[in-house]
Amino acid sequence: MILSVTAGGIAKALVTTSLGLLVAVPAVWAFNYFTSLLEALDLEMNNSLDAISTYLSGFQAMKRTR
Repeated sequence: MILSVTAGGIAKALVTTSLGLLVAVPAVWAFNYFTSLLEALDLEMNNSLDAISTYLSGFQAMKRTR
């Protein structure tokens, strides 16, 4: 009697756990994928900002020498 009650609860817990993993694994994969995309975009934006800053610094120096 107790075994059948316990087995039902364990089965329910296993189903709930498997459904949770079914949701969690793709969610973690998507999070990591989009995080890496954002990090690459951040790096590209910082490199572009450095290039623009260097260009404007050179332009400002040329302006001062005239």
